[in-house]
Amino acid sequence: MKTIWFSADTHYSHANVISLCNRPFCNIYEHDQVLIQNHNSVVSNEDDYYFLGDFAFRCSAERVLEIIKRLNFRKMYFLFGNHDKAMRQAIQRGMLDKEINNGKIEIIGGKEPITDPTIAISKMLDINGQKIFISHYGHRTWPGAFRNCIHLYGHSHSNLLPLYKSMDVGVDCHNFFPISFEEILFAMNNVKEEFSEKVKN
Repeated sequence: MKTIWFSADTHYSHANVISLCNRPFCNIYEHDQVLIQNHNSVVSNEDDYYFLGDFAFRCSAERVLEIIKRLNFRKMYFLFGNHDKAMRQAIQRGMLDKEINNGKIEIIGGKEPITDPTIAISKMLDINGQKIFISHYGHRTWPGAFRNCIHLYGHSHSNLLPLYKSMDVGVDCHNFFPISFEEILFAMNNVKEEFSEKVKN
């Protein structure tokens, strides 16, 4: 049975992320190996995988391709973050054309916006009737926020407190694993604070 997974902010090959985010790894080789192993231990080749930005940093396009080929997923939906220069280069050089053309990888927002890193893409999903607004960045409010729409984001590396039915899906928040749609629903169904259109006095 297919599972849907979400993640962000892996920062593969970014040596400084270990100290910047206090990640418990000796070096970037161990970091990358553990994150890949963690991913593959839960995500199967029958599953869909939404990645919300900052995949790899300070590395080559070839390194991006190498990591992607090691990851399990049926289809990867990729939303660009602010540290995805290597991924942009891989796409612009046609290194992922096969995966994009056969539907294994879908670039959210299409291939055109990738030439402009100043464009921040967001998208509304509908998964089994549940609306989910995804973005690399955390929003204070979002489309459908008053109507049970969940907001998923990355970028903040666990430094942004969740607001109503929103969640940072970055690896720093989830012990360096992706998080499943079912886990997200369970957490959001336990949020008691309502996001209301009513004016507070």
